[in-house]
Amino acid sequence: MGDILNYRGNSHRGEPPAWAVVIVHSGTEEMAERAFRHAGHRVCIVWRRELRWPHGQEKTPGIVLVPAWPGYVFVQDWAGWPRETVTGAIGLMERQGERVELTTADIAQFVEWSVEGQLDDGRIAAFRRRRRIDLSVGDRVAFTRLGRRFEGKVERLSKNGQALVRELLQGWPIELDAAALEKATA
Repeated sequence: MGDILNYRGNSHRGEPPAWAVVIVHSGTEEMAERAFRHAGHRVCIVWRRELRWPHGQEKTPGIVLVPAWPGYVFVQDWAGWPRETVTGAIGLMERQGERVELTTADIAQFVEWSVEGQLDDGRIAAFRRRRRIDLSVGDRVAFTRLGRRFEGKVERLSKNGQALVRELLQGWPIELDAAALEKATA
């Protein structure tokens, strides 16, 4: 922790200080972020969305926010490093004996990537295509079959993206890809 106390970044040059890469214990990123904020620092954790499966049967996966780089918090020293111990902090990242510093433009780029979803779990897009969260059993839907447009009512939605739809006029059932269904207005 001593290396954090002695680090001053480039704040002595009259320009905004560089961002330091603080190494923290994985899982303590948010605690370290709060401690640094409380001490008066600008702090950034870059987030990504990740697909997670809960334990147990019949549980559906969910999307959660996790740090894009577990074990790292970006901190800008505006107020001098805190004298008290920061929960979870191990030290500053170094490369070839020099402390790693990032510019505000670097941090802005990381945040932009996060907002645009470029850091997200690649399985999320496929998961979103499979699951239609806007459809429910009983909803009226429209679909095209053999070049004709039909309306039907959703009878069942599966986890793999299929929907059992009963056509409204003649009552015949059909299993379709839920992504191909349009919600019909009543």
